[in-house]
Amino acid sequence: MPFDLIPDFIPVLGQLDDVLIVPGLIFLGLWFVPDAIIADCRNKLKNVTSTESESEMTEIDKLIEGYKRFHGNYFHSDEQLFEQLSQGQAPDTLVVACSDSRVDPAIVM
Repeated sequence: MPFDLIPDFIPVLGQLDDVLIVPGLIFLGLWFVPDAIIADCRNKLKNVTSTESESEMTEIDKLIEGYKRFHGNYFHSDEQLFEQLSQGQAPDTLVVACSDSRVDPAIVM
């Protein structure tokens, strides 16, 4: 549910602050920041992302390879199941778990 910063009596117009006023205030705030500070922050960000990109790329590559492995090993072996699942699902429970969780939600359920 969106949070309306400026309550209005007309609901549609009440969302204008989220669409116009907040981005306008951000733009105005950035307008007053000196160019030298913005350039320095961009350089620092570029240095941080360039040093971390190698490890992140390997993780992304692992994810892509895992998807390809799943698609090659499991998807084609049971295409009817995945076709049935694509028609819709109605689970009874939604489990939100941390990706590095030590407890497999399938074991708990």
